[in-house]
Amino acid sequence: MRKTTINKIICDFAFVMSIMIIIVCIPSFSVQAKEQNPLYSYVDSKTDLCGFVDKNGKVVIDPAYDTVCDFSDGLAAVQNSDGKWGFIDKTGKVVVPLVYRMCGDFSEGLASVETEDEKWGYVNTQGNIVIAPEYIGVSAYSEGLACVRTKSGKYGKYGYIDKKGKMVIKAKYDDAYSFSDGLAKVRHGNKVQYINQAGKVKISKKIKNDDSDYMDFSEGLASFYQKNKFGYIDKKGKTAFILNASVTYADDFYEGMSIVYDKKGKIGYINNKGKIVIQPKYTDASIFQEGLAYVKVKNKYGFINKKGKTVVKPVYDRVSMFCNGLAYVEKNGKAFYIDKTGKKAIVLP
Repeated sequence: MRKTTINKIICDFAFVMSIMIIIVCIPSFSVQAKEQNPLYSYVDSKTDLCGFVDKNGKVVIDPAYDTVCDFSDGLAAVQNSDGKWGFIDKTGKVVVPLVYRMCGDFSEGLASVETEDEKWGYVNTQGNIVIAPEYIGVSAYSEGLACVRTKSGKYGKYGYIDKKGKMVIKAKYDDAYSFSDGLAKVRHGNKVQYINQAGKVKISKKIKNDDSDYMDFSEGLASFYQKNKFGYIDKKGKTAFILNASVTYADDFYEGMSIVYDKKGKIGYINNKGKIVIQPKYTDASIFQEGLAYVKVKNKYGFINKKGKTVVKPVYDRVSMFCNGLAYVEKNGKAFYIDKTGKKAIVLP
């Protein structure tokens, strides 16, 4: 199987034995911040190694790595042939040595790294360790705080640290997630709670089994599942709306739209009022990013806008979401980047 680049090696948490590390094998698959003077990853067909090109298709960083990730905060995580991870800048200079078992993207100036003894800490964009590796799991920084998993208790407890490494919210939770919209979801005993950055409980909900019946807040709403129906609560904990019973799953909101599934497993979209604005009919689809979402139609991928109109015909075998105005696609064994009209923008070496 041909090697491809990846854009994210840690999705929210990297907690050992509790949260699986998710590897996405094409670039720009998940939500990405726009970068100035963006570079685009590619795989050299002769060496099977990964490098970067600019918007004109010119090689800027020679293919020298087994795996590369998208740039964030001006740095990209890369993996060498020994399986070690580090970071390079946009000139190809190694800024963070390739000595780590795993690492996460930079967020708010810091990136998580895992040492050989399976401890997690953080490095800054100068490559310095600023928070010593001592945790058995961490999240990316979000809204100034990062969630960490400590050794306390049989399975460990979760708390939050600031950018100096100070534990500002005590590690006492059975599970916890990153801050979003000023709130973080935590599990404490038989309750799902949403806390603010001072650790104060703002919303508390009883649960029967686990915390999966409530999701994180995004764009002021969090989905929940009760009595065989999905709905959303607002930041006061009040029910904003309940969805039709035909909806079997409801996701987070991005750009005012959320993915929903129907009973046949088909995917559509609702707006932030709970109205289905794009009927479920796709077998695969992404969130909206830069105004477009990819969708799968008869085993091929294309792109739609928020009105459900096809703007790029479904002719591709694989695609990524748009980032910095371009999307990675594969067609008939060829990989390249397209713009939002479907025009070929970068021909890869």
